[in-house]
Amino acid sequence: MTHSSEVFRIIDSLDEYGEPTKFSCTVITADLGRDTGGEKMYLHDARLYKNSKAAQKKRAKKQKDSLSIRPNERKNITRNVLLKNGNVIKIHPHLIIRFNGNEVLP
Repeated sequence: MTHSSEVFRIIDSLDEYGEPTKFSCTVITADLGRDTGGEKMYLHDARLYKNSKAAQKKRAKKQKDSLSIRPNERKNITRNVLLKNGNVIKIHPHLIIRFNGNEVLP
């Protein structure tokens, strides 16, 4: 069993190469704005997605009329996660029920 504080620590940590740590988890989906969710989603070899300032500047040059604003993940208690297929999704770490093969305690 893994405590939820340990889940946050691992998700936000870096590996020996300075890259976000890979993890696998089962998370319950939730979108309060659309009033949807409640399904289990399985993520394998996922990692935290961080926008670098250099990447933001590069995107700003390509899209001069739009701003690239980082989500306030700590305030909203969400994390953007990069999946193995290259897609980025937003999850709520408090809704993770299994993490790296272990049940998560609140």
